[in-house]
Amino acid sequence: MTPDEVAAALTDTPMAGLPVGHGPQGTVLVQSIPPDDPLAAWQAARAKVPVTGRWPVLVTDEFEPGWLRLQAQPDPDAPTESELADLDQSTRTVDPWPEFTRDDANLLDAGYVAVRTRGNRVDLTAEAVRRLGLPTTADVVETWAYQRVLSDPRLLHLMETDDSHVRHIESWYAPDRITLMLLPSGLPWMAPFWTDLYMTSDDCLAAALRQWHDRWGAYLVASWGTMLNLVVERPPQSREDAWTVAGQILGMASHLEMARWQLAIALPRAKAWHIHNRP
Repeated sequence: MTPDEVAAALTDTPMAGLPVGHGPQGTVLVQSIPPDDPLAAWQAARAKVPVTGRWPVLVTDEFEPGWLRLQAQPDPDAPTESELADLDQSTRTVDPWPEFTRDDANLLDAGYVAVRTRGNRVDLTAEAVRRLGLPTTADVVETWAYQRVLSDPRLLHLMETDDSHVRHIESWYAPDRITLMLLPSGLPWMAPFWTDLYMTSDDCLAAALRQWHDRWGAYLVASWGTMLNLVVERPPQSREDAWTVAGQILGMASHLEMARWQLAIALPRAKAWHIHNRP
């Protein structure tokens, strides 16, 4: 679909009248997306995917000026159908999670145990030190804390009525300059061909997005280079599934700054995931 055809398809959306043109690698760009509510623009573009055949992703050139410049002609470096088919096939065969597995085997002293076990309404530090002994590992502490909270209705109620952890995983970053990139593919997990997440491979990121999409109805909304934002239609509800997904997210998000057990308790109520990975 050409930029003129895309512009015509968007006339009844919040993007009517915005600059539209060819972008890098076969994409079409809609520039000057209002930063006060970029999700509304994405939702409108997603609703048009049956018409445009192009999956929308919010991106920015705030950190790399110039790469989202509108072009008069299509980019000659657009991917071939074979290249896209190869990436799509890899999402069905690649196991992404070894790339996103972080080593938590380092021994922790009491101070680091406190970081892992203290929340706004629940502080398990003293009990953790007493029961687990020192030094211990993050994996042992996290697993124990999760089971401890799940086994105590009072502690679980305190955690489930504290929305701070849900707000944290649902947090939204919006740069000052936002562009809507319409991919030459209607498949949301194909976005890593055109966008990236710091220090992750295209194949593994695409495979992870594919698995999250198929299992949880997770859709990529924005890719800011070191951050991703996704909306989630079917967040994991079982405790086992929530624990697994929490590990996957934290393996990808080096700077989420939340203990795994806290994230696992928050995930069943979270309709958006914020991924932050940076040096």
